[in-house]
Amino acid sequence: MENLWRKEENFSRSVYVDLFQFFLEENAPTPDDHLKLKPNQKNNQRSTELRNAGNEKFLAGNLLDAMRYYNQSVCYAEIGSENIPLAYVNLSACFGRLQMHDKALRGIELAKQANLPVRMRLKVEQLEKKSQKMIDSIERRPNYSPKLSYEANANYTSIANVLEIKQNDVFGRHIVAKCDIPVGKIVLLEECFVACTDQGHDMCYTCYRQMDNFIPCPNCVDVLFCSTDCMNRNTMHKWECGKGSITDHIICKLTVEAILVAIDTFSGVENLMDFIDKNLCGDNSDQLPTSVHDAESKFQFYLKLTKTGMFHDLLLLDVHMVYNSILSVSKIAELFDSEDKQRFLMHLVAHIYYVNRANAIGSENIRKVINIFSMINHSCAPNLYTRYTGKVHHCITIRPVKKGEQLFINYLGTQKQTLSQRQAELKSKWNFLCNCDKCEPLGESIDRETMVGDPAYSFITENCKETDKASVVFDESENFLNKYAHTWSEEVEAVQEIYKSALILEHFKNTLQA
Repeated sequence: MENLWRKEENFSRSVYVDLFQFFLEENAPTPDDHLKLKPNQKNNQRSTELRNAGNEKFLAGNLLDAMRYYNQSVCYAEIGSENIPLAYVNLSACFGRLQMHDKALRGIELAKQANLPVRMRLKVEQLEKKSQKMIDSIERRPNYSPKLSYEANANYTSIANVLEIKQNDVFGRHIVAKCDIPVGKIVLLEECFVACTDQGHDMCYTCYRQMDNFIPCPNCVDVLFCSTDCMNRNTMHKWECGKGSITDHIICKLTVEAILVAIDTFSGVENLMDFIDKNLCGDNSDQLPTSVHDAESKFQFYLKLTKTGMFHDLLLLDVHMVYNSILSVSKIAELFDSEDKQRFLMHLVAHIYYVNRANAIGSENIRKVINIFSMINHSCAPNLYTRYTGKVHHCITIRPVKKGEQLFINYLGTQKQTLSQRQAELKSKWNFLCNCDKCEPLGESIDRETMVGDPAYSFITENCKETDKASVVFDESENFLNKYAHTWSEEVEAVQEIYKSALILEHFKNTLQA
C-alpha cells in the first residue's frame, strides 16, 4: 500500500495522509449493528437456562458440550447467587467422569467458596471424598512445562542458541541451525504476541488454558479466566469489559487486540506515535530489533513482520471497519482525540491488519501471531513439529538438522494431499511453489531396502498401537529418524507420524495432570 505511513505537509504540522479519503468518499459502508457495542449483563434466569441445557448434555453423555453450557452459566450468574456454586458442582461431576480428579476437587472448592447451598452439601461431600480417594490411589505426575533443549539465544530468548535468524533474496527472513541438531529437541518455545478466539466460553481469556474450572469476570458475561492471576494480568480486557465484542471478524478482532496491546504498552498516544515514527518511517523500517527482552521490543518485532502483498479494495474496507470499531469504544476514542492522532490510528490499524493477514495461524475460530515462529518457512517434508500449551508454542525437531540447514514447518496441516494439490494450495495462499525433497525427490540417496529391513522399522510399525510398549516405540522411532530421516521417504514419513502421535499422547497426558 503506497500511502501507508506517508505524510502530507499542507498543515502547520505534518500529519499522515487520509487512507480512506478517496476510496470511501462515496462507498463507505454505514456502520452495521455489529459495530455498535451491545452490553451483556449478568442474568440469573439466563444462567439457569444454560445450566439446564448443560444438564441435558450431561445426561446424554456429551460432557464437553455440558461443560461449555456450565461455563456460560457461571458467566451469566449474578454475583452472590446460588447459580455460581451449582454450575461448579456440575462442572466437578464432568471432570469426575473424565477421570480428571484434581479438577473435580477444584470445582468443589470453588463451589464452597461461592456459598454452596446447605441442601447440596451432603452430595458435594460425597463427590469430594470419591475424587480424593481416586487421587490418593494414582501416582502423581509433575506439572508439564516444556523447556528449550538448549540454552536460550541471548538476544531472542524464544529460540535455542543453536539457531539464528538469516535473510536473503530467495527465502527472505528464515531460521537456520548453527550446529547439528538431532531429533526430539525443543528449539523454539514462544508465546503468541497476539491471539483471539471466537470459541466462546471454552478457555481462559488470558492464557488460553482449556478444560479447567474457570472464574468469570465479575463485570461482564463475555470472558472466563483460569485463575485470579490471569484475571489480574489481562490488561486488554479492561478496554472492552461490559461492552461485548468490538467485531466478530476474526482477523479484524486480532487487529483490535494488537491495537489494544499497543495502547497498553506505551504511556500515552504521543509516545506510541514517536515510537512508530522512529521505527517504521525511516531507513530502518524493515530492520528487526537487535534483541527482544521487553514489551516494546516485542511490539517492534511484531511490526517488522512481513505484510500481506495483496493490497486491494476489500482489505481496505476491513481496515476501515476495524478503525471505526475501535473508535466506537469511548475510552479509546478519548485517547485519539485530534485529527493527527486519528490519522495515525488509521495507518497503525492498516499496518497491523496487513501483518496479521500475512502471519496469523490457526483455524476459523482461533487466530494467533507468534513473532519469531512467523519466520519459519514451509516444507512439505518439515524438520519441525509444533505443539502448544495455551498460548505457548514449542517446536520439536522430527528430522535431524545439519549445521547451516534451514528449519521448516508444514503450512498445510495434516490432510493428505497429492503433489498437485499441495502446490496449488501453496500458490493460491502464499504465492510460492515448494521444492522440498518430498516435492522434488533427490533420487535414491537412501537404501530403502536396508531401511525397511531394519528390525527397528518392523518393531515400530507393528507395536505403535500397543500402549504397554509406547515408551519403547517412542525411543525406537527417535533413533530410527536420526538414522534415516536425512532424506524424505514414505517409510520415514510413516515413522514420523507414529513419533508425532507419541508426542501428542505424552503432551495430552501431561497437560491433563498440569
